[in-house]
Amino acid sequence: PIAYINHKPFVLIRKQGKLPCETVSKEYDLEYGTATIEMHKDSIKPGQKVLIVDDIVDSGETMREILKVLSEKFPNVEFKLATLFYKKTAVLRPDYSVREANEWIDFFWEIDVK
Repeated sequence: PIAYINHKPFVLIRKQGKLPCETVSKEYDLEYGTATIEMHKDSIKPGQKVLIVDDIVDSGETMREILKVLSEKFPNVEFKLATLFYKKTAVLRPDYSVREANEWIDFFWEIDVK
């Protein structure tokens, strides 16, 4: 709703195979292997300011790679990162955050409720 209320575009960046419609993807290396992210084609325009929102920055490796990929693909776009939680041991610190996390967090949306 925040993007809608402020008349701003809302761009989803997800793991491969999670988005509908036509997407563009990028594979990147992680310490433990590779991963692929996707986003809808033509969803970011040159000159935009983009706020990336995530629940937590844990090690920060995935977000660091996502920011690297986005910055390479969209060199004329300003990217900022906002998270609910971050760990101070992460390889990057978000531009905006709610709280530092000192231990693992089980979010309610990740718990299998039966």
